[in-house]
Amino acid sequence: MAIESTRRSTTIVALNAVSGLAHLAQFGLLYPLLGLWLLHKGAPAWRIGLIVTAVWPGMLAASLVSSQIVRHWGPAVTTTIGCLGSACVALGLSRLGADAWPAWTLGAAALGAFTGLRWVGVESWLYAILPGECKGRLLSLHETVIYAAQGLGPALIGVVGLGGPAVFYLAAGLAALAVVPLCAGSFRLRPPPAPSSAIDAPPMRGALASAAHQGSVRIAVLAGVIDGMLLGMLGVYLGRLGHSGAQVAALLTAFGVGGVLSQWPVGWMCDRFGLASATRAMALLGGAGMLLVLTDASLALWLGVALLGALSACVLTLASIAAIDEARSGAVDMPGAVARVTAAFTVGGSLGPAMAGGLMDGWGNTAFAAATLISCLLLYWSSQRERSIAAEAQDRQAEAGVQTPRPVHVRPHSPDQATVDPKQ
Repeated sequence: MAIESTRRSTTIVALNAVSGLAHLAQFGLLYPLLGLWLLHKGAPAWRIGLIVTAVWPGMLAASLVSSQIVRHWGPAVTTTIGCLGSACVALGLSRLGADAWPAWTLGAAALGAFTGLRWVGVESWLYAILPGECKGRLLSLHETVIYAAQGLGPALIGVVGLGGPAVFYLAAGLAALAVVPLCAGSFRLRPPPAPSSAIDAPPMRGALASAAHQGSVRIAVLAGVIDGMLLGMLGVYLGRLGHSGAQVAALLTAFGVGGVLSQWPVGWMCDRFGLASATRAMALLGGAGMLLVLTDASLALWLGVALLGALSACVLTLASIAAIDEARSGAVDMPGAVARVTAAFTVGGSLGPAMAGGLMDGWGNTAFAAATLISCLLLYWSSQRERSIAAEAQDRQAEAGVQTPRPVHVRPHSPDQATVDPKQ
């Protein structure tokens, strides 16, 4: 048992290292490089926008097939494909000229697809072996690593510069390096098998068919909308309020700090009080943050932006915890649950900036604040609905004479049942 616990801990650390290195390469370096490199080479804005947008359809397409790939080849192979594929994309992009925009568009779509494969591969493995009593805190640490890696990327671009292809080589090297922890197979812990009652359906079809009943899908769509809207348009909103470029940059730093510092408390709340309570708290804090920003008082503005950063960073964490609970309850297997969250978040993330931009152009700055507040209300409603569904399920079980704990604590497939698989 002690050896198994040690291997579980080592596997969790290794998978966090994989995620951190891969995300630094994929979304910390390559994603911003798509725009910065082309802008540096003099490409027109419409072309840059087209190329950058191609990442999201690529990620969505990968999410539709990723769960089947994980089931067939395993999470280690799926993750390796995502990391090494991204390294190849980085090397390929380093050879392109600014005029080769069709190749850039295909490269951006491939980057999105390989990112989606790595996301589902790593996280379906990680989520399956997290101990149930502290899964919220461990998952929040994982998200903190990812969030920090995404923030480190632009700083590395500034250090390396855009004068040559060295920054692409750096991204390729980091993506390839992410595979190294997967090669030390002696410590790896294989995820427990999926329950026989798990739903085996294509992630998007299943998500659309059961969105009204699956909290992870509802929260993931809202997470994408909120994250895309705040990351993409909060700076524009603050600039249109009259803040200088330096002030906006400083406020966005507070936004990022709020996101990093909030992950652990949110994970702790999920472990201590349950998913519904943590979701409700984040909805209220996010709404309070937007109201503080509207006051435009100095201290209130800084605090409000930090709270919006917490909202943006933590809603996806809540969706991921909901996916873990659904998979462990037997509603769906873990690869399918993670793929659905990925697909839903990608759809929401594509809609968020476009929706916020259109509202601001049509109805002014107030529309951005209104959209943020409405999103918080929907998140609060989702937490209430999740709580009601759980209570109804418990009541039905009580009427049938079956006593079970609330779903947030259900752990029918304990990580203690996981098996060591040195060859996977």
